[in-house]
Amino acid sequence: MSLPDTIRVRIFSESVESVGITPVVSQLMVTRDLAATIVAVTGKNPERVREILIRGSFVSGGSRFRWENLVPDPADVEAVLATFPDADPGRPFDPALCSAAVLQGLAVAALCMVLVS
Repeated sequence: MSLPDTIRVRIFSESVESVGITPVVSQLMVTRDLAATIVAVTGKNPERVREILIRGSFVSGGSRFRWENLVPDPADVEAVLATFPDADPGRPFDPALCSAAVLQGLAVAALCMVLVS
């Protein structure tokens, strides 16, 4: 099955700890945008991305994304992933090209606490 151009995705909060009422957003997402959300967590791993698309569910940050299960051809997943840049460890860091810095995760929080103390 080839990947559609857009996918109807339901997005809702994962932050509810017991019973709660949170809004569910249903929207059409461009397939590449959904793939970008997945790649941000998994990296450009075609098998893992395809597995998530087949499962039809993914958690990113405090949001859960759900869609009707897809069974994409591996070549289609590879084609979408090819649109994202590859890591280039040989490229030197140039702060002039940066527009923002994002720190995430517990390791960063622990490092910040060590630097402050």
